[in-house]
Amino acid sequence: MSQTENTRRMHDFSDTFVVYRNQHLVHEAFALTSGFFAAAISGKWEEVNTNAVALPDQEPNLFKVYLEWLYTKAFTTDNDDSCTPPNVLLRLSKLYILGQYLLDFSFKNSVVDRVYEEHRHLLPEVEEIEDVWRATPEGTSMRRIIAAMWAMSVREKDIAHFANSLQPDIFTDLVRQLAARSSRKLLDSREQYHE
Repeated sequence: MSQTENTRRMHDFSDTFVVYRNQHLVHEAFALTSGFFAAAISGKWEEVNTNAVALPDQEPNLFKVYLEWLYTKAFTTDNDDSCTPPNVLLRLSKLYILGQYLLDFSFKNSVVDRVYEEHRHLLPEVEEIEDVWRATPEGTSMRRIIAAMWAMSVREKDIAHFANSLQPDIFTDLVRQLAARSSRKLLDSREQYHE
């Protein structure tokens, strides 16, 4: 396919596919920011024949937020009761994990930006930390910003709670950030957490 044909196809919004669990219609041109969707519609997966892609393990409400971002490059986290504080950081963590699943680095960076801009002074809860560590590989930006937030916000009296509640390897990662706290600024800029 020539460069011109490829460009024309990318902007042909009549090419759509259905993402199901809740039957969302997605235009191919928008979905190409996702490595997952790009692979699904590339012709190498059977989904290309059915124009349907299943996401059985993903929460429909989170996928709606992703779709909002996909079309507008902005998203809200106040669509339902589950995202009011203190659940907003957990919801953002789950959105990041969805971005990881969909291989969409731009979306993941948008989520990290939101965490940095609005929530960097919160102390992450055990559940938020564990969700991120279970679903992301070592070194990802969400792990790094959650660890930095923890290191910047944890109080001495809280450390025993985290030590007893978290898996030892996760707690070790957090303590490394705590040790680094005195030697550098952990939350200087959001860009240091981009991939």
